[in-house]
Amino acid sequence: MLKIIVISRGWWPHIYGGAEKFMFNVVKELANKHDVVVLTSVGSSETHRGYTLYSMGLKSLSTINSTRFSIWAARRASKISADVVLVNNYWGEIAPLLLRNKPIITIIHDVGFISRKDIMSYVKKFIVKATIKNSKKIVVPSKSVLEDLSTMMGANISDKVLVLGFEGVEGPFKRTFVKNNYFDILLPGRFAPNKGHDIALEAFKYVVRRIPNARLWLVGGLSPGNERYFRKVRELASEFGDKVIIKVNVKDMDPYYRLADICIFPSRGEEGYGLTVLEALAYGKPVIASKVFELTGAVSKDRALIVEPENPQALAKAIISLYNGEVDTEFMVRKGLEHARRLNWRRVAETLEQVMYSVIGKQQ
Repeated sequence: MLKIIVISRGWWPHIYGGAEKFMFNVVKELANKHDVVVLTSVGSSETHRGYTLYSMGLKSLSTINSTRFSIWAARRASKISADVVLVNNYWGEIAPLLLRNKPIITIIHDVGFISRKDIMSYVKKFIVKATIKNSKKIVVPSKSVLEDLSTMMGANISDKVLVLGFEGVEGPFKRTFVKNNYFDILLPGRFAPNKGHDIALEAFKYVVRRIPNARLWLVGGLSPGNERYFRKVRELASEFGDKVIIKVNVKDMDPYYRLADICIFPSRGEEGYGLTVLEALAYGKPVIASKVFELTGAVSKDRALIVEPENPQALAKAIISLYNGEVDTEFMVRKGLEHARRLNWRRVAETLEQVMYSVIGKQQ
């Protein structure tokens, strides 16, 4: 049995995002075999689900609060006797730089800022580079993230990086359907520019002309820093009246996945893998995804319709073709369900467990 410290700035369900859900589900699995202590920023301290949670008790995650948390977490972790520290990395996460005398494994979900040229992006690059150097091992979800990290580092770092190549998923693992008078299109994902809500809304202009009973659901979390983008999305959505429904920070996505006739993912980039894409597949939904998710490995041509990013017309055409029955939906859904059934959080946790044992030089 290992004593594991987990540092995660956000903790599901207080923060609505893939990184938090990833670590939350992994910890649930690790806690079945190991002694796990979680350090997080939001919520209250408690012992539950077999692990202990210590929270800083913050109510928001501004840049200043995020830095405060990293310092607090590093200090708290240094006082706990543990075999290894598992860090759920965010682009400004400096806790790995402050920890001493503890093996650190850092999970980097994506480095979407890599192509940006603003000052904050340069700061983030500096922090991530230093984090990579100070960690015993880096874990990433896909080869595309490894390629981005190697580009950023200016060197081949594959020896230090483990590519998972998959994530876990929960769901009914069967095709679900709610019969009503609408053709419901769901875009699940946090409200951030890379997710392409504006692309979906532009595509919806073409869709409603051909499918009068279509509805578009935009459901996801809203993180600090994306308020301006969210206002833009609401403004674009307003011209459609009740045909576009926006839901923010919902506690349970299950009803929305069940309601959807199809799920769309028009991301323009900055994706590490695509957990919500897997969730849609696990609900047996026909999926339309931008090529970004083909590159991460979340979809392939046999289990989704793949469109070029930044192309509302192509997205609209794909939606209409599904509605008109021009695609072998049964085949696509079956392939998606087969893929989803192979993926679970236990596999992810076991892979991380192997990494931890190898880093600290212990036998399982």
